[in-house]
Amino acid sequence: MFLIHLNEGTSINSTIQNINEKYHQNITYILSFSNIPSYFMMYIWTKTAHDLQKIQEKLQTEGFKDIIPYIFLSVKHYDCWIDQLLRSK
Repeated sequence: MFLIHLNEGTSINSTIQNINEKYHQNITYILSFSNIPSYFMMYIWTKTAHDLQKIQEKLQTEGFKDIIPYIFLSVKHYDCWIDQLLRSK
């Protein structure tokens, strides 16, 4: 995953569209938040860490204010009250 910080005055919608067009083969999804308009998170799937590094290097040429990479080794999902409610219906 990459947390991408945009430069001030940059349109988040056109930036996300542009990034999606360039890296669509590796993007699993992109999240943006209305309360944090200068950030978006981009989830990437690659076969190797080297492939991920290549994408990061390409992203660094896009002129973003900052790109922070995160690598997930495993993910666990835990049930919450809504999951239990859905199963009971």
